[in-house]
Amino acid sequence: MEKEKSGHLLKLILILLMLVGIGKGYSQLTEYRIDLGEGKGKGNSGWNKGIWSSKNGNSRNSGNGTGQENYRKKGGKKIATDTVLALSWHNSYCRLHPKARDCALKFTADWANTHFTLHGLWPQGQNYCSNFQPLQLSAGFLKLLRIYMPGVVEGLHIHEWRKHGSCFGTDAQTYFFTALKLTKEFNLRKERGINGMILKIFPTPIQRYFATHMGQYVTLAQVRWVFKKSFGDKNGRKFQLVCGQKGQFGIKYITEIRIKLKGDPTTTPLKELIEKAPEVVGVRQCKGGIIASPPM
Repeated sequence: MEKEKSGHLLKLILILLMLVGIGKGYSQLTEYRIDLGEGKGKGNSGWNKGIWSSKNGNSRNSGNGTGQENYRKKGGKKIATDTVLALSWHNSYCRLHPKARDCALKFTADWANTHFTLHGLWPQGQNYCSNFQPLQLSAGFLKLLRIYMPGVVEGLHIHEWRKHGSCFGTDAQTYFFTALKLTKEFNLRKERGINGMILKIFPTPIQRYFATHMGQYVTLAQVRWVFKKSFGDKNGRKFQLVCGQKGQFGIKYITEIRIKLKGDPTTTPLKELIEKAPEVVGVRQCKGGIIASPPM
């Protein structure tokens, strides 16, 4: 009887130690510097694990593979090569969730008022790959991440790392750096000179279209048209358009665009990743909605 009690007590101690270790791992911050490459001169359905699931937990199965074929080795690690870049139109999220902290803290000059923001970068085939990979980001990088991913103030980055980043095949720094790089490429286009120097940075057609059509209703066909202008004529069906509304008769807002990617996101330009990806089929597409302007 005493041996049995001792065994149960030992198991309880081990569980407590594991939980404490996980908590420390996620709260520990390490310093590092990054360059986003500029040089000196939330919706009703999601996409992961071959499953369309929601930020709120709703899901619809569209596949059940292990996803191991969607990785390639790089430096001894397997990098996810079948991914989805989920980008939010944050104004719409704030129209639907006005009390969210990231909405209450919005300012007139915020990037999120006129650009797509990062929701997540989702490897397909697996979720929650490891509970022991620490989220190690410096205070400086978190401040930068907050610009392009407003949900940081509500801990969205922690959720995205645990659920998706842990399956990406890199550390947290590389995962979020890659996601930010792709987010900026979706919004901004660079014009380079013969020597590779950046001569000019200007909006992509899809960013400019959304920024200049705020308050208007646009259709899926219109979004496909401007997506093709941005990323190529053959790529108009390589994304899912997501909308949200309050109640059955509420205003329907375009909340997210989720782009199918194929290739190594850490080294490959966004347009090339889109070109290599298959078309999106068998998923629910929003047929149209309002492009929300910043809440007053």
